[in-house]
Amino acid sequence: MKKIFYVLVIVLMVATGCSKEENNVKVLTFEDVPASYLAGPTSAGESIKSGYSGYHDAATDIRFDSEVTEYGGVNYWSFGIAVSQWKDKTVAGAANECSVYGNGGHSGSATFGVSFGATSIYFNTTGAEYVIEEMWVMNSTYAALSMMNGDAFGAKIFSYVDGDWFKLTVKGYASNSTVETGTVEFYLADFRTATSPGVVTEWSKVDLTSLGKVHSLKFELSSSDIGSWGMNTPGYFCIDDIVVRK
Repeated sequence: MKKIFYVLVIVLMVATGCSKEENNVKVLTFEDVPASYLAGPTSAGESIKSGYSGYHDAATDIRFDSEVTEYGGVNYWSFGIAVSQWKDKTVAGAANECSVYGNGGHSGSATFGVSFGATSIYFNTTGAEYVIEEMWVMNSTYAALSMMNGDAFGAKIFSYVDGDWFKLTVKGYASNSTVETGTVEFYLADFRTATSPGVVTEWSKVDLTSLGKVHSLKFELSSSDIGSWGMNTPGYFCIDDIVVRK
């Protein structure tokens, strides 16, 4: 049965020490998260789903630092951003939902985030607004193999004949959370023309400077492959090295 995607408003915070700062620029790297909080013990991420004996309530246990918070599902069944080091590129389906379709994080790092569903990041300080210059994104293995091979839940094989696409939309919001500062789109898969790149299989930079100073970013996924229950393409993407100018 296909998962039905809903927008949830639950907070996910991610770990002290997973950033580096130079020349007034902070890079949120996902590194140095305590091992007990990483998705595991397999790439299905059982430890971040309620009902598992090792489950951690990420809403209170994990944060980047005093300023930046991640926003998503407390329980990864219900959306959120998992912190992961899984990189299995061969196993298809939700049993491998915490893997990146690559050799690890951006620039050879070990750790990255896997965003599931409609998620956001925001500054933890009330009223704080900074320019988020860029972030790096990549397909998850679950989404990539589904687009390349189709799956049992109705997802089709993406093709140039049909002009298929899988798109990430990033929306910036001011501190009152109602004023949208702008929108940036990035195609995680693009078959719209004969020269389009197809499924993205390497870390790619998304320039966010056009959004200006923001308090939060909201991530939305859409696809040309739509079924009776909504989007057939698995609603996952990987994220790393979020660059904030303070």
